[in-house]
Amino acid sequence: MAAKELVNDMKLNAEIHPDGTTHYTFEPDYSQDKADRWLPKKEIWKKEKLLGEGTYGKVWLERCSSREGPARLRAVKMIIKPTNSAHRAYCDQELEAIAKFSQQKYTGLFVKSSGWFENEESIFIAMEHIELGDLDIHLKGPLPEIEARQISYQILQGLQHLHDNGYTIIGKVRPLKAPVDEKSLNVFIMSTSPHWWVKIGDFGFSKRHTEGVALQSMVGTLLFLAPEVLKLYPPGLGRKRIRSDYTHTADIWSLGVMTFYMLCHDYPFPDYHSLWSYVQSSDLPSATKLKSVSESARELTNSLLVVDATVRLSAKEALQSRWLKQDSFDPVSGMASLAISEESMPRKSASPLARNINATVSDASKGWDEVEKSSVIVDEEPIRIALETEIKQACSHSRTPMEHDPLAEQRSTLSATLLELQAMRENGVSLIDLEMFSEAETICRQAWEGYKQALGEKHINTLASQFNLGTAVLAC
Repeated sequence: MAAKELVNDMKLNAEIHPDGTTHYTFEPDYSQDKADRWLPKKEIWKKEKLLGEGTYGKVWLERCSSREGPARLRAVKMIIKPTNSAHRAYCDQELEAIAKFSQQKYTGLFVKSSGWFENEESIFIAMEHIELGDLDIHLKGPLPEIEARQISYQILQGLQHLHDNGYTIIGKVRPLKAPVDEKSLNVFIMSTSPHWWVKIGDFGFSKRHTEGVALQSMVGTLLFLAPEVLKLYPPGLGRKRIRSDYTHTADIWSLGVMTFYMLCHDYPFPDYHSLWSYVQSSDLPSATKLKSVSESARELTNSLLVVDATVRLSAKEALQSRWLKQDSFDPVSGMASLAISEESMPRKSASPLARNINATVSDASKGWDEVEKSSVIVDEEPIRIALETEIKQACSHSRTPMEHDPLAEQRSTLSATLLELQAMRENGVSLIDLEMFSEAETICRQAWEGYKQALGEKHINTLASQFNLGTAVLAC
């Protein structure tokens, strides 16, 4: 079935209210042998709490308040309808991905959607509610190797299906939660130790990759981004690779970072400098942290973190590795034996604070021909300072309601400005993806000037906007 047909088939008849949604369907009348007659059925869903929000929308937890059947919960993602063609295309791609991977044959690997609906302002996507939350909640220390293997194996199975169908998550496989508007992939937990069952969820703006089309998105979490996404290449390959495309292998790198984290409870590249050094030397600076795991685990992790994207393993190849070919728990075939079902409601866990750091580094002021063989030239010190500052701010305690904050109004104004600049920059990146370079140059220049005024010339967001502008200018 074509993608558009799948999307249309999943559209729900809905009345949208401020406090929830009413759906109308029909079901057979089995009373008195009248199965040929259909009766109207009404489902009333009420909002319970806000699960998250971002620039482009919110996610609500809703409960079905209809008297028929057991109480049910769902997560409803509300996306504000974009006003430009680039973001409309992203919304269409998200709906296509959700419709495709909600099919029965993908059960067990992806968070399932029960349908979508819309009004004039927004699109609403109803997803199954995962009671145990995402992986970040459960990573309190290194996992036993067998459990890390279970999770890596299941995610690779999902990535293989995504990649085989032409989708990529743009190098953002990670356990850490992100705002609604982030282009991310989250890993959700259906069951925990000793038999993990995880699902890939939130296809927010996943990209549909076609041959010859570059995936030049520059958003992401610095700790998980592949070198090629940041335009970092080994010595001698900078000039040659600086304009090459990256596709599915960026996801594989990010899975390598996540696997490393599960095994060590630490990151292989905690800052930009350590990643830059690794790209130059291919010597993993934190390799000693893997000494306690098996040789086959080290072998796969190193293969996932190969600097050269053209020789990095595919999902299919990684699944054939020695480490993953050992006995692993397969939730798709193992659900029956463990009495796990889609309707099971595991125990509840509280969500800790998790923070994403948008970070992109490059020197867009230089022409492509000026880039030295060693790699992209950047001023590392302000990037390091900006990164550390944002991490500290994410972990700091907020003021209590009784405290007076004399700078509250200024902070509120700055926050609103930064949200506008973020949306502007993302619009520019979207236009670059669509090869609308002249329009992208105008938007990217406005974002760059705005960030310079708000945050200064050397802030990491200003540098990222400068890179976007350089990309648009050079492509014109």
